[in-house]
Amino acid sequence: MKKPESTKRLKFIVIQLIIIAPIFLALLVYIKHIIDMNSAKREYRKLVEIEEELYTQHEFLLLKKEILNSPDRIEKIATNKLGFVNPDSITFENQNKINLISLDNEKR
Repeated sequence: MKKPESTKRLKFIVIQLIIIAPIFLALLVYIKHIIDMNSAKREYRKLVEIEEELYTQHEFLLLKKEILNSPDRIEKIATNKLGFVNPDSITFENQNKINLISLDNEKR
């Protein structure tokens, strides 16, 4: 008894599907992996760019801090803009009067 041609053909198609389906599935998984890797690389590059920008900003801010904290700059602002006087440049006309006032304050 011979099997009908359609049964043989169906069996052949099923065998082909059993062989091809895992290969196709593996190919899809591989392609997904490649897409994910490319996406991760793009994100990594963006993060590196952000890190470089932040490092540059940090260096700039450190330099700015050094300039702003400069003793010469602080003294210049204090004397020119705020009207402060350098204590070494003050001369007292009556030193005894100042001493009496400070002694009087100490007794209280």
